[in-house]
Amino acid sequence: MTWEKLYSGTLEPELAAAAANAVKVCLGARSGERSTVICDEVCRKGSAAIALALENEGVEVEAFIIEELGKRPILRFPTAVTDQLASSDLSAFWAVPQPGELRAR
Repeated sequence: MTWEKLYSGTLEPELAAAAANAVKVCLGARSGERSTVICDEVCRKGSAAIALALENEGVEVEAFIIEELGKRPILRFPTAVTDQLASSDLSAFWAVPQPGELRAR
């Protein structure tokens, strides 16, 4: 499960419910779609909840943690990330921005 790559603890029911609502209502996720979730260390738990909700809807999830991609502020995402985004139907980005990172998004 991809969400466990992001967070290994317990997700509170309220967080899981909010993430499920966001995935169904805001993203309109449908089974069979592909998604990319990008987060930073600070936002891992919330991003894991989103990834779990996507998986529960039958959406394929690939997740990336910014700090594992390079030193922050990150000015450009690696090709693996941009290629994944290009082939995704949905994406979620949840991170505390750092100066100079706007161009990367």
